[in-house]
Amino acid sequence: MVGGGLAGLGYSLLRAQRLETSLAVGAAVYFILVGALIGLVVALDVTERRVFRLRRQVPIAEDDLYRYARAWFGHGPWHFLRDEGGELVFRRRTEPSTSIFIFLLVLGVLPGIVYSLLMHGTQTVHIVARPISGGSDLEIAVQPRREDGRRRVTRFYNSLQNLLPD
Repeated sequence: MVGGGLAGLGYSLLRAQRLETSLAVGAAVYFILVGALIGLVVALDVTERRVFRLRRQVPIAEDDLYRYARAWFGHGPWHFLRDEGGELVFRRRTEPSTSIFIFLLVLGVLPGIVYSLLMHGTQTVHIVARPISGGSDLEIAVQPRREDGRRRVTRFYNSLQNLLPD
């Protein structure tokens, strides 16, 4: 019995060692995937922090552009910040996507927290119009350029058609 008991103990120790090894490998793979995911989120956030600029000459007077911009961006979620030397500045708070946040929380608490911290912030739109013959030289800049900001600025520019005479 003593010999069989030692063999059984040896087999149990071998199984425990294999289990520890597979758990260690599983944990290492998990942390590598989590690290790669965090790196991807950070990389995407860095590229989205760049400025998106739209410059065009439009056949619309400077004052009409500013009046229209105040009406377009002057309500939620955008807030008027200042009018300095012919430059209108609007700002809004940005929030992380709830669905992406929950997905990352399912993968692990750390990716969800990192995503949440990186995606909270503000987005700013600067509008400058300089008078030229026959209209204005218009420049619109949004930072960070996240997709929603680009879409909003592009929609604003496309809606300037409403100011053109028929």
